[in-house]
Amino acid sequence: MVTIETEEGLYTATSGEDLPLPAQFPGDVVLPVDARVLTSMTLGPAVSVSLRSPRSLGLVFDEFRAAQLAAGWREDVALEQAPVQALGFHKDGRRLEANFVAEPGGGTTLAISLRPASD
Repeated sequence: MVTIETEEGLYTATSGEDLPLPAQFPGDVVLPVDARVLTSMTLGPAVSVSLRSPRSLGLVFDEFRAAQLAAGWREDVALEQAPVQALGFHKDGRRLEANFVAEPGGGTTLAISLRPASD
């Protein structure tokens, strides 16, 4: 783990094979149950994680989208062009962005970032 004090706040970064989510990761962001955390980063109120699911991009994308909508997030961006797809949501003054990449050998890498919404 790396920890650095910056002008924006404390920066921490961790990488591994099956990491825990950062303590401040919000409970109203629903992650795929089979996804494993590979990296996590926090900087002040912002948090980012990358995960890997063994399932296909289409399945992970559709499940993630439906789960966030059910959790009250409002979708405002959707890019559905292979090999990279992206979703953007907002809720309660926060911004959620998710990028999905199909891995050549199967499975999906998912990068999620959360931060306060800018006006």
